[in-house]
Amino acid sequence: MNKAMWLSTLVLGSLASSAAMADVAVAVRAGTFGVGADFDIGLTDTVNLRLGYNTLSYDQTVEDTDVTYDGTLKIGAASAIIDWHVLGGGFRVSAGAVQKGPKIDVTGVPSGNNTYEINGRVYTAAQIGSLQGTMEIGDSVAPYLGIGWGNTVDQDGRFTFLLDLGVIKTGTATASLDVLCGATVPTATCTQIRNDVNAEKAELEDALDDYQWYPVVSLGFAVRF
Repeated sequence: MNKAMWLSTLVLGSLASSAAMADVAVAVRAGTFGVGADFDIGLTDTVNLRLGYNTLSYDQTVEDTDVTYDGTLKIGAASAIIDWHVLGGGFRVSAGAVQKGPKIDVTGVPSGNNTYEINGRVYTAAQIGSLQGTMEIGDSVAPYLGIGWGNTVDQDGRFTFLLDLGVIKTGTATASLDVLCGATVPTATCTQIRNDVNAEKAELEDALDDYQWYPVVSLGFAVRF
């Protein structure tokens, strides 16, 4: 067994042992970071660990550059967060890590006169056969910081209402764009289109720099076991 596998086994074993001895709860939340479920473990009288997964998918229009895109925002992220109940009650300060930030799949759509403006040049919809890509907002692991209300393993009751307010520091955004030139477009024109699409990709990444903080607002409830 290599060192990484040994360490993973040790960590998982420690969590399983802690869960067997501690109070545990299952929680569901819904909000700006999607719908999620958590498994919560009471580590001490004031500190809980929650391991969760959130998912979200909805359509939106992206208009951060000259090109308009039909987009689908997708979230699928695991998380590990520590909740510290500072005063021993429902109020808590939370910190942890989220697996990854949102991703947006985009498809370029022509303007009202059936043209695209890309990098200052105007192309017809016939010249741009298709323009598709993906925008990923953030690094593979992003820190989370927030506050909230509700102690999932509180001994005073089995059911707990939950409120969370926080932010995810998503980090550097990246974009990819692929263009398929129209069937009758000359090779030289297609090369120019591809160069302009590369410039459009850089513009998208610059625009995404404004979205390095993702707000988290959620409501939920937990059941203690």
